[in-house]
Amino acid sequence: MKLNDGELTITLNAPVGCAVGDTFDLEFGFVDDGPNIQPLKVAFRVQIGKPEEKKKNPPGKRKPGVDDEPLPKLGLPSIVWVTEEQWREHDFDVLSGAEILKSDKGITVYVNQAHNYLKNMRLKVSNEADRQLNEFKFRYGLGLLAISIYQRVTTEIEKNEKSNIPSDTDPNETVRIATSGIASVIVPIMDQLAGKSASEIA
Repeated sequence: MKLNDGELTITLNAPVGCAVGDTFDLEFGFVDDGPNIQPLKVAFRVQIGKPEEKKKNPPGKRKPGVDDEPLPKLGLPSIVWVTEEQWREHDFDVLSGAEILKSDKGITVYVNQAHNYLKNMRLKVSNEADRQLNEFKFRYGLGLLAISIYQRVTTEIEKNEKSNIPSDTDPNETVRIATSGIASVIVPIMDQLAGKSASEIA
């Protein structure tokens, strides 16, 4: 049973031993905190039907789903959520944005899933699809920004004396400071720029 945006979804499993065509008379009741003594009851009949066959999309016409990860296919580093329970591992708090850690396999971007902006957004936005879209924008918008900053700082450091950036600058610390400052506005900025022409932005 799942309640989302005023719509209740109920999943029923067929009893063991039943056959196609069998019928069952069921009744659900809802109890609230109001003055009603008796619960609101809804009666209905369920008939067992044949199992639905799973339809397969023709080759080359596969529709992308919400679980698809299109960005990693572009050769970009992994962009990983950090939950509130994992804050200690990354020295995060409610205002932390992202950080980048480097290993033998390359770099990985870690984005704060429990940032203040996301917590408030989840309370204000009732539609689940809109919440997921905002989380997607936050994760990949901040993640791509972190990658750009990291690569830029790293490139400047490698220039040695030709760069204005001190050679002992920590690229990850720069990422942490910058993303912490922009995290709370990254999604609103993306929303403001969406669909605008270059002349409108200028």
